[in-house]
Amino acid sequence: QLDLVEAVKVVGGEPIIISNDDLIRRPEGTLRALCGRLGIEFDRRMLRWERGGIPEDGLWAKYWYHVTHASTGFDPQFRSSSDRTPAPAGGRVAEEARKGEG
Repeated sequence: QLDLVEAVKVVGGEPIIISNDDLIRRPEGTLRALCGRLGIEFDRRMLRWERGGIPEDGLWAKYWYHVTHASTGFDPQFRSSSDRTPAPAGGRVAEEARKGEG
């Protein structure tokens, strides 16, 4: 992951880093900030989805996505390991998400 961040920086880009913790705790603010950085419109439908998988999940989905496939939206009860191990802030997107749920 660090190699990818460095590769983006080498070509003059600013990597977009999103903390899973921010996404779970502040989904709307995080997605609004991400959309702003990407230059696309935020849509509240991004916050909910139908239960189950999609073909794009790939063949490893049955091993990795149990919780996601059972969910219909962001649920704070499903915390990441980052709750146990503090991580550095994820840059501008994380900062903007922390400002509140626009």
